[in-house]
Amino acid sequence: MMKSKGLVKLVEECGELTQVAAKRIAYPRGKHPDEYREKPLNERIEDEMGDVLGAMHFVAAKLELDVQRIYRRATMKQARFEDWDRKKKR
Repeated sequence: MMKSKGLVKLVEECGELTQVAAKRIAYPRGKHPDEYREKPLNERIEDEMGDVLGAMHFVAAKLELDVQRIYRRATMKQARFEDWDRKKKR
């Protein structure tokens, strides 16, 4: 049985995603010096995003959270980000 209903794992996975995202910011072309031994940054971001989503789904189930409310919030937030992105391009 996972301690803290998976919250520790969710925090850990978010941290790993943060590290890879920071590398992608530092290397906007996606070519990081450690790629000789690691996957390309975009693949690493995809993997970490998948890990975070998996942890989120696990925690939502364990804590009996309202998944529909979470999805509504995510949809609203994505629309806001897309609006900001459009405004920035002007």
